[in-house]
Amino acid sequence: MKTLNKKLISALLLLFLASFSGCKQEPPKDAVDATIIYDNFLDSCNDYIVIVDNDTPFGIIYKPENLPAKFAVDKLKVKITFDIVNDKKHNCGFGGYVSVIHLNSINKAK
Repeated sequence: MKTLNKKLISALLLLFLASFSGCKQEPPKDAVDATIIYDNFLDSCNDYIVIVDNDTPFGIIYKPENLPAKFAVDKLKVKITFDIVNDKKHNCGFGGYVSVIHLNSINKAK
């Protein structure tokens, strides 16, 4: 039970901190490293999210609108290109709202 509580607190803290990592960032034009995460903690995103690796400590969290089923794998490392879907946000509970992205390309990282 303690492990579950620690995981829940860690996930909520991650979502909270990532929500402040930058709201108006432009997506990169070249493929970037990212991780697919299934976020099913209580009052969280309740779906697959993408954490884009960048220079911030926790990365930037996005909700993909078109994640192919074969990439819906928890903790999968990928390379992606994407566009931010304007005026569309996904509610991640205590983590706040995250931007929705349209994946232009996705490949497993090597």
